[in-house]
Amino acid sequence: METLKYWKKGYDVVVCHTKPSGSGWKEITEEEYIQVRSTLNQIAELKCKLSCTDYKAIKYAEGQYTEEEYAPVKAAREELRVQIRQLLATLE
Repeated sequence: METLKYWKKGYDVVVCHTKPSGSGWKEITEEEYIQVRSTLNQIAELKCKLSCTDYKAIKYAEGQYTEEEYAPVKAAREELRVQIRQLLATLE
């Protein structure tokens, strides 16, 4: 019986017995796989938080919020983007 192997290509990770089709796949350890999956889950959570404030950005763009009202939301959204970029950088 073949053992499972862990593969990474860009931001994609898979578990299978043989190398996935296509070029660019690199074999990684189980620990690396777990770390990448954890990082991808963190990114997904941050993107969800970002999308939860999209309606506020739209309201601001439509003039329904003043600059002062929107400033804390804008700062929070930028902080989420910074965190996402930092996590993405760890995957490269």
